[in-house]
Amino acid sequence: MLPHFDRWLLLTLAGGGALLLLALLGGLCLRQPSRRARLAEWGLVAACLLSLAALAPAWLHLPATAPATHPVPAAAAPEPAPP
Repeated sequence: MLPHFDRWLLLTLAGGGALLLLALLGGLCLRQPSRRARLAEWGLVAACLLSLAALAPAWLHLPATAPATHPVPAAAAPEPAPP
């Protein structure tokens, strides 16, 4: 398997499972069925968005360190004229 796919799968399973567990526990605290359904919907949406957000680092390809900058030489001060 691809290394990025393994990382994505692990983040999606762990994070999505945690979000769905939180939605389930929150739903157990609610008494109205309509609010339970709405919380379950938002939990599913959050888990799906997390799987998309876990892909972002693989898309960006940012350098590990900041690129080295070359120092800009200061303007040379005029030399005094010989006496």
